[in-house]
Amino acid sequence: MAKTIFNTSEKSNFILNLTEEKYSSMASKALAAACVLVSLFTIPVELLNTLTYSFVTAGLAVGGVLCMILMLIAFIKKYVSKKLLIPVCAFGFMLIWGAVSLADSYSFQLGFYGMEGRGEGLLALIFYFCFFVTGLTLKTENSVKTLITAVIATGLLNSVWGIVQVFTGMGSYKHLSLTLQPNAASGLVHSPIFLAMLLTLSLAAAVIGAVMSDNKIYRLFCIISSCIFSFTIIFTYSLMGIVGIALAVVITVLAVFIAKAPKARLATASAVILPALAAFILSAAGLIGDGSGYGLYDGRIMWRDSYNRISASGLYDTDKMNPDSLSETYSCIYGETLDIIGDFPLTGAGPDQLVFPQLYSSVNIEENVGTFDKCYNEYLNTAASKGVPSAIALVVLVVSLIAIAFRGVREENGSFTRVCTFFMLAVGAALYLIGCSSIGVAPVFWAAAGASCSYIKTAVTKAQSNKHKKVYGN
Repeated sequence: MAKTIFNTSEKSNFILNLTEEKYSSMASKALAAACVLVSLFTIPVELLNTLTYSFVTAGLAVGGVLCMILMLIAFIKKYVSKKLLIPVCAFGFMLIWGAVSLADSYSFQLGFYGMEGRGEGLLALIFYFCFFVTGLTLKTENSVKTLITAVIATGLLNSVWGIVQVFTGMGSYKHLSLTLQPNAASGLVHSPIFLAMLLTLSLAAAVIGAVMSDNKIYRLFCIISSCIFSFTIIFTYSLMGIVGIALAVVITVLAVFIAKAPKARLATASAVILPALAAFILSAAGLIGDGSGYGLYDGRIMWRDSYNRISASGLYDTDKMNPDSLSETYSCIYGETLDIIGDFPLTGAGPDQLVFPQLYSSVNIEENVGTFDKCYNEYLNTAASKGVPSAIALVVLVVSLIAIAFRGVREENGSFTRVCTFFMLAVGAALYLIGCSSIGVAPVFWAAAGASCSYIKTAVTKAQSNKHKKVYGN
């Protein structure tokens, strides 16, 4: 008989009667929605001049509230394993210290809700925690596979939108200067660099699916998706895109050996290399945009995003750096960020308020030449905006997750869902060295990070059971 409290109805006590399998199904669907909602809410902003990018944060909020409810249920039902105490506490400390940083920030409102067009204040961090914990509670293979498929689907939606931008010139990155018109793809995540980061995560999931899935139709879906992702990612004209292609090839090879799959599946790498090569040739031959050829325009993209798109910074300072030089661009940003960390080591500038310590004119942010609102290294960005203690907690969180997820891969002998989520976690952690968090990508990363360590208790039990059979023969 179903459990009830004080003779109330069974339906009103659904939490008491909720099984882990049913909960996992609900959680996976909520996480799938969270992955794609920001992109979906961006569509009307891209099509209508009456909406601003602040509208997009509503998509994050909808997914965040859904997962917040599921997270509370998970804690009530004790679905979060004690083996995950270190990463959960590390993320919890980031929230607590984020609140301390908020109290000592330039603007409480901006620190809580985030800059308009960014939306990465303390509230966003709370939602990321909800995505992460909900991911930790996925208890079945099917629920994790639902999330993986959602990550691939989110990549496809953004890729299709990005390809339209490339061939029609629609979007915020048609021009990167008065003379440069590459028709760069930004998809529905607001920046070509963010798109490259998202597609790298989706590409990692797709190539592993193509190598390891037993379902022929699903493998074909993953192969086609890999082709589309690698073709689109080249048109982000960013270092992140090139790194993404290289990582996808390496992951393909590793997946074949981890899964002990037929060596013929190494050919999956061609689904990454050939479309990327075709896209490069199209651009280098002058058939895309203004015909200026192919180049990596990270510097121009960064400031096109912050200065031109949302007025969150001034324009780059050509006396300090050449925006067409990768080394000068990243050296300038990292150097300025380290100076900010030195000035505000404990609490940082405040959540999503990195630009404020750089201002020398109080009239308008965009009049302050040489300023920027994002450091494209999330570990440095966290230290500068929310303090060194937050950055340390982020490193502890990421390292502990990788260790737990890797142990899970070994104990389950490299199952598809285990390997896939582990590589999405590892890839995201590596990309944070040359990229930063954004509301279009972070839900995907944190959901996958949680899922990479989900059902770890089940994995340990299975391993112990196999060991028992070997020793005792039953």
